[in-house]
Amino acid sequence: MEICPPTPTMYSVQNTSPGERSLMRFRTIGYLMVALAISACSTNYSAVERPQTAAPPPAPSAPPLAKPSGTVEHDMGKIAGASVGGMIDRILSAEDRKKLQAATQQALESGAPGSATKWRNASTGAYGSVTPQPFFPMNGTSCREFQQHINVGGEMATGYGTACRDSKGIWRIAKNG
Repeated sequence: MEICPPTPTMYSVQNTSPGERSLMRFRTIGYLMVALAISACSTNYSAVERPQTAAPPPAPSAPPLAKPSGTVEHDMGKIAGASVGGMIDRILSAEDRKKLQAATQQALESGAPGSATKWRNASTGAYGSVTPQPFFPMNGTSCREFQQHINVGGEMATGYGTACRDSKGIWRIAKNG
């Protein structure tokens, strides 16, 4: 049975005008960030529980989303349907998504914990960063949390996620908290 990835659990919205509509828009952007983090994949996702620790974890971040070969795999339709519907194509351009995907892969595969990998699309003005946290083992796999910031049209949104690498080297979204 195929399980769609969970949506991010924490969001921060800055520079928004009052009103629920604005808040919903930025939540959507937050969902978008996590969905885009794995938007080059073509695999199924399994939900996994994250182990509890005595000390609070570092700033949430997500696991790498790439195979050992360095390519990311993901089914954008499944993620988009589960989290933000058709908003992905309306919010970020194809070039924005490519830049975000490349930064996410680089950060999760080889980024130092807590070090942001930045991306920017000069033609649209969209920009952001991906900050991975340390790898941690879970059920015999390597997992990682990450945090993404995306700025679209001068408005910033933040999303958090976690993913684990399966036995074939493919990163899959894991259940948060």
